[in-house]
This record gives sequence, C-alpha cells and structure tokens, in this order.
Amino acid sequence: MLRRIPKPPIGQTPVLGFITVLYDRLPVGYFVADIVVDDAVIVELKSVQNLAVTHEVQLVNYLTATKTETGLLINFGTNGVEVKRKFRKIRQD
Repeated sequence: MLRRIPKPPIGQTPVLGFITVLYDRLPVGYFVADIVVDDAVIVELKSVQNLAVTHEVQLVNYLTATKTETGLLINFGTNGVEVKRKFRKIRQD
C-alpha cells in the first residue's frame, strides 16, 4: 500500500507525515519521507545532475533512524532516471 504524505492546509505547520527520529528513546528531530511503501520501504526522490555520496548517506541515516530495512534513492537527472537500492544492514547478496 502506497502512502502519500498529505499537504497541510495553507498557513498551518504540517504535522502528519513527519517521522520522528529517536535517540536513546528521546525525540531528537524529524524528517519527511518523500514516499513510504507499506511502512517497509522509504523512497527518497531527487532531481539533481548526479547523485552524490551524501544523498546515499542521507537515505541510510533515515533507514537507521526509523529501523526501516530497505530504501530506494531515485534521481530524475539530466541523463535519465537512476535508481539505487540501499539497506540498513549489510547484505551478502
């Protein structure tokens, strides 16, 4: 099931769609995922000329903070669509 992050009404601070990041069971921040699929995959969308390592690190940090196992980094760049799959834990595929 695909869940779209709702837009807040004009003039209101968005509340829904934020994912709280915990450290030692205390909230330390939040982030908004572009797309979350079945609460199992975080999809991060980019539109840059080339993906950088920092984009990949950002996605892995989101996976770690939310204890989500799988993430997709999708870039709609100048050379077409580029997709990278990332995992929270190292896999021996």
